Amino acid sequence: SVGEVVMRLPGVAPITQDEGLNFAIQVRGMPGNLNTVTMDGQRMPSIGTNRALELHTVSATLYEQMEMIKGLTPDASADSLGGNLNLKTRSTLNMKEKRRVNFSATVRAAPPFTEQIPLREEHRYHPLFTVTYQEVFSILGGDRNLGVQVNARYSENAIGGVIVNRNFQSTTSSPAFVWDYSVRNNFNNRKQMNANVKTEYRLSDNSKFTVNTLFNHNIERMRR
Repeated sequence: SVGEVVMRLPGVAPITQDEGLNFAIQVRGMPGNLNTVTMDGQRMPSIGTNRALELHTVSATLYEQMEMIKGLTPDASADSLGGNLNLKTRSTLNMKEKRRVNFSATVRAAPPFTEQIPLREEHRYHPLFTVTYQEVFSILGGDRNLGVQVNARYSENAIGGVIVNRNFQSTTSSPAFVWDYSVRNNFNNRKQMNANVKTEYRLSDNSKFTVNTLFNHNIERMRR
């Protein structure tokens, strides 16, 4: 995810959930809701009621570069006290070849010899597919002036574990008796589907028009 990558920059610290998700970042000590996230300079919307964009829901494979601006600059919006993370998509017009197709397929597995909770036993294997298509065309008398790219990704990332709670008697004497004890199995399979279609048209050496669409779907339907 984007959060896993950007947390490695100096001056950036991850905000991590109990399950290990880096869902937001701190820039120069500022909380995550005081940072902004943009894609090619355009503000990305947040999810739910939190002002901070949940970075674990965005795949890093959709972007070519990540640009971190710490603090305010004269040309930036004043709604970010921490920093601005700008996600830059690939530009097909910068390719040397005419067409490029990349495809990858991976399987995440919990080996049969490992011990898992019952819910995880039923779901040991999870796929990860990524495909990218890019091509440059020459139209309206121009030379390599139209670029089209399509990115698609499907991912499943499952976790499973046991959470044990023991609540002891509130006393300084010994022994302190256990008044509440619980064991809970936790299983969560995060499914992410991302699609990106970007069209670029170079009118002249100084003018370029871009239409960029992004579909990002992150669901945790198997939360138990």
